[in-house]
Amino acid sequence: MIRDHVGTRGNLHAHDPTVGGTDDILQSAGTETDGVTTLEFVIPLDTGDASDRPLSPGETYELQVAYQSNRDDLVSWHSRHGIIGEIALDAVP
Repeated sequence: MIRDHVGTRGNLHAHDPTVGGTDDILQSAGTETDGVTTLEFVIPLDTGDASDRPLSPGETYELQVAYQSNRDDLVSWHSRHGIIGEIALDAVP
């Protein structure tokens, strides 16, 4: 499941539209093969949503992931979470 969430305080989050924002995921897909989950999504670089930070080509951003190892939902407490790396956006030629 892929949903546009925003941090509300501390480690809490909510679906962006429920706290006054917008759901800005344009496309999403997911697969699971041999125990490996792959998630793909498309979002605008600048959503215009006050809850989102604009992204700039040529910049690098941290990737944060949270999941529950025994359940496939967004309401169970996350068994694992944290920053897993960085992503660099290609600069526009």
